[in-house]
Amino acid sequence: MTLLRGSVMQASAGEISEHYQHLLKQAKKRTQIKTGSLSLTLSLPLGLVLELENCYYVPRMIKNIISFNLLVDHGFYFKYDYKLISCFKNDIFYFKATPTNGLYVLNLQENNKEIYHISKRSKEIEDQTYLWHCRLGHINKKRIEKLQKGGLLGLLILDHLTTTSLMTKQPFNKDNERASELLGIIHTDVCGGYRYFITFTDDFSRYGYVYLIRHKSEAFEKFKEFQSEVQNQLDTKIKFLRSDRGGEYLSQEFDNHMMECGIVSQLTPPYTP
Repeated sequence: MTLLRGSVMQASAGEISEHYQHLLKQAKKRTQIKTGSLSLTLSLPLGLVLELENCYYVPRMIKNIISFNLLVDHGFYFKYDYKLISCFKNDIFYFKATPTNGLYVLNLQENNKEIYHISKRSKEIEDQTYLWHCRLGHINKKRIEKLQKGGLLGLLILDHLTTTSLMTKQPFNKDNERASELLGIIHTDVCGGYRYFITFTDDFSRYGYVYLIRHKSEAFEKFKEFQSEVQNQLDTKIKFLRSDRGGEYLSQEFDNHMMECGIVSQLTPPYTP
């Protein structure tokens, strides 16, 4: 990822104008590119922050360049509209960019017109509402209101939350069977973006384990590690494993292991606790 001083420009499919290619070649010859642990923070108009790691510094360049491909590698994705692209991660909007001379330009400056401030403030509140909705485990409107009354959250548009949160909800049985003994049912989920963590929660005691992982593919190994520890410590076996329909739980390797151990897989509807 390359970040250079000045306004920010987004490279389109790795294409950089001849002028910037020439400057980069000159910088390499003169060893003007400084690499290493250079990390920079990009403040976006909606209040979100983009952390840029492993950046190059080229003194002679006055434009910042960010690689599309590296953003995609870090979990971001793009939606293309007429002469605009929008950048998202985990369904949260980050920024828009417009094409200019083969590059996509990010406008990070705020407009001082009063009508823009009103519109921008409303949009910012909507995005903050959904952001907190995601951060708090997709909690419902009543719980958000309770946090607001307690002074823990600022102004949020709850009508927007109601519409947004219900779009992905699927009906599920409210009378789920509860465990009557330790390890009767284990709840599990994988969370995170570039770096993840996986949780295992005992339904009977509500005691939970958290393991840090870098890739979702590590979920199976962490489950075996968890299974070995708790079954040895408690001298009993896991009967059910309840998870969402994430691909990390549906691999053939995971399925074979569950069958060998006599563990029954229980799958909940997607996008529900």
